[in-house]
Amino acid sequence: MKQFVTKMVSFAVAIALSLTACDKKDDVVLPGEGGKPGGDKTSIALQLEGSLNLDINSVEAIIDLQDNAGRLIAKGQKLGLLMKEGKLQTSNFELAPGTYKLTRLVVQSRDGQPKAAAAMTGSEKAAITAIDLPVNLAIEKAPVVAAAEVTPITGQDLPFSFGYDRDGFQVQQAEVFIKGAIKVGDVLYDNIPGELRLIGFDSKGNVVEDQRIQLVPGANKISLTLAYSKYQLVYSQWNVRDEEVLESGKFKSGDTIVLGGEKAMKRLKLMEDFTEIMGTYKPNARTVYTYQANGKLSQTTYFQKKPQSEELQLTFIRKGFYQDGKLDHVDLLDANNVKVGYTNYFYDANGKLSNMMNKTYDTEITAAVDYSVSSEGQVIDISYLFDNGNTMAYQMTFSNGNKIADRAQSSTGSTEGGTYSYDNSINPFHNVLFEDIYLSNASRNNKVDMNKGYGGNIPSAVEYKTEYTYDADGYPVTLIRYYKSPATGQFLYKTKTVFTY
Repeated sequence: MKQFVTKMVSFAVAIALSLTACDKKDDVVLPGEGGKPGGDKTSIALQLEGSLNLDINSVEAIIDLQDNAGRLIAKGQKLGLLMKEGKLQTSNFELAPGTYKLTRLVVQSRDGQPKAAAAMTGSEKAAITAIDLPVNLAIEKAPVVAAAEVTPITGQDLPFSFGYDRDGFQVQQAEVFIKGAIKVGDVLYDNIPGELRLIGFDSKGNVVEDQRIQLVPGANKISLTLAYSKYQLVYSQWNVRDEEVLESGKFKSGDTIVLGGEKAMKRLKLMEDFTEIMGTYKPNARTVYTYQANGKLSQTTYFQKKPQSEELQLTFIRKGFYQDGKLDHVDLLDANNVKVGYTNYFYDANGKLSNMMNKTYDTEITAAVDYSVSSEGQVIDISYLFDNGNTMAYQMTFSNGNKIADRAQSSTGSTEGGTYSYDNSINPFHNVLFEDIYLSNASRNNKVDMNKGYGGNIPSAVEYKTEYTYDADGYPVTLIRYYKSPATGQFLYKTKTVFTY
């Protein structure tokens, strides 16, 4: 049976351990009774009982104190340690006469590594100590030393073992990196956010940590406590749920943990465009998408608003043809189902797009595609030759699967370029629609911002802002585009696009 030790220290009684040798000018002065500084102060130190083997020059004590009303008057107060008459004790601190409670006592190294701690009554460690927290201090006027007991902290000990909350003392941790990655169809989205539920268990299987963390795109630095017996990691994003269990000793600082999974691609069935006119969105265009049994796009049918009709009218149709699983050519048909153009695609030995040829009515364009890498990311250069003899050089730079910058310069002297930023959601056009000769659908995510510049021919209206709403699978369901005059910066109009899958 644990030996009873009184925890009320009366400072009216003579204390065997004198403090007269302590230098009062070095005392730590704490608030007085009621949590307010002032009044006569009494010098006090804590004598630390317990089996400790420490270099007192490299450690310090951390204490929390409450006044008689339960108010915290000292939190994380640092005190030095010294040997006095063969006993380990703290440096002096001063308190006004009154009643107090010592509610935390930790001995740690100067860099914050815990070495020993006093246990709270009822905690696991209290079973092996004689003096538990809280220690009641009834302070009068005589300088005194109050007894407290600390027990060593092992690598497997947690603050909960001593009756503290998780911030009771610093524990050994590993800094790991956690990122989300989900493969949607054939496209890997590995720069995405998500929610991480982090559950830590002690050696008895009890949950001692349970928190939800919103991950940002890329690698997130997460601290894992090494003393836990295991962690359960649960990642969720876009209706994908992944779970991984990390056993103690199976991970270390610097490890990268990728969570995610795979899901089928949602295919765009219908896209409807509206233009705002006097506060009301009016239909402007509609595109219907048709797919083969294997999921590849077979046809896009376009309807547009024409002045002579209230209803949207069939304008043209594009039909795709594949060879060996790759898009070979797309035929363009008018509203009467007459072929009026085509785009042919050619690939190199590695399966990369190398050349394109486009003809629409009497206009013909050829394009040669080259690939390289710069310090900013992947670079795609396309050289165009028009049937009138003019040429154009177009360069695009990609990072994280998105076109972040481009620049075009024609042989006539006109230039156009811009920089772009994106959301973290799925571009419904990418890897689904027929690619045009400008690779307009090459980005994995949806463009949300741009900064454009023009030289020579300047368009009458340019898009300058976008607003998306998304479904739970990460796809956009509505898109609002805002347009302005590039010459004056004046707002002109806005459009709305509705996506159906």
